[in-house]
Amino acid sequence: MKRSEPVCHCSSVTESEVQDAITTGAGTLGALRKELRVASCCGGCEPRIRQCLANAIEKLPNTGTVPVLGDPYQSDSEVQNF
Repeated sequence: MKRSEPVCHCSSVTESEVQDAITTGAGTLGALRKELRVASCCGGCEPRIRQCLANAIEKLPNTGTVPVLGDPYQSDSEVQNF
């Protein structure tokens, strides 16, 4: 898929827009839903959105610290506050 093609057809959001949102701090599926409204209508794009999150985490440098991005398979409602 080209980065300029919609990854979420319901909200007309491209993969490039998803990647930009991830790099600016939307590091969970819930955050992407709030910011871009992806995976919030029919849900057909959710697997691709999760893959975008997983790819972003894989690209983080191995610094020995916990990544800033959340678990791509965990929604914000599943995150426990400590």
